[in-house]
Amino acid sequence: MKNQMISKYLMAMLVGTSAIYFVMSCQKSEPELPAKSPVSELQSASLFSMVSKTVNLSFNDIKLPDGMDVVKVSNSTVRFVFPKGMVFLGIGQDGVPATYTSMGYQCDCSKKGGGCDVYTATEKGKTITGCASGTCDGSCTGTKTKEAKAMTPEDYELGGVIDLSKGVKLIVDDDDLKSDFSAPKAKLLMSYKPVADALEAFIENAYGKSMLQLSKEDISQNPQVAVDVFGVKMALHLPLKYVQSKNGRYSSGDKPTCNCTEGSGCTLEEVTGPLGVNVGWKCVGGGCSKCAMKKIPQK
Repeated sequence: MKNQMISKYLMAMLVGTSAIYFVMSCQKSEPELPAKSPVSELQSASLFSMVSKTVNLSFNDIKLPDGMDVVKVSNSTVRFVFPKGMVFLGIGQDGVPATYTSMGYQCDCSKKGGGCDVYTATEKGKTITGCASGTCDGSCTGTKTKEAKAMTPEDYELGGVIDLSKGVKLIVDDDDLKSDFSAPKAKLLMSYKPVADALEAFIENAYGKSMLQLSKEDISQNPQVAVDVFGVKMALHLPLKYVQSKNGRYSSGDKPTCNCTEGSGCTLEEVTGPLGVNVGWKCVGGGCSKCAMKKIPQK
């Protein structure tokens, strides 16, 4: 019962983890790599030079951090290893949150004997991965993986990257508001015990009382504050005196605006918690590839 109540209050206080009302960058969805590469499309992976570090690599809509090590496991399999401390938070085989220290891409031939070769390359400033037919007499199928396990629809819907080395802290510098990877959805993030426990302790320290003693007014009457939660940028309602003592960044509550500099779209969307409390704002990119929040009132 305690965990359910704590989760309810935390979810009411959180801005959707994909955005923060102070600074928001919306990226246009990347097209998924073709699942099958016909023999006539590409015959030799040697046409590409294997890259050593990733740049702007995405698994569908999940943007992975730059600088992942590229490790060729075999002719048909490549792994992308996260920097120290960073992991992919996804769904394990038993349906509970699980972390993975690498992602991958595996090529399989439709005919017995294999022969499909994996390749990576940099194209237009982005790391791409695909399959070459090699000695395969059939067609090649590419599979995106979390370590050696195939990605699932639930991984794409809820999963994202976290940094286990960071813990929970107030954001005080502009540079710390930025993020170059996709975060997990709040539902998954808060069901991962190490994150939930650390965030509970942080909020209880800020309020000076148990999470179970917090009221709806405690949440709604306090300013929205920028917080880094294991690398995920959030906005939480925290006591003003506590935030000021730590030189934190907080909003007066006025609505921000959204600005698109490339494409079209970028509209303002209210974020509401389960208790009906407005916990912040985010910008929805739509067809805009460079969408950002502007005019953020900060104290």
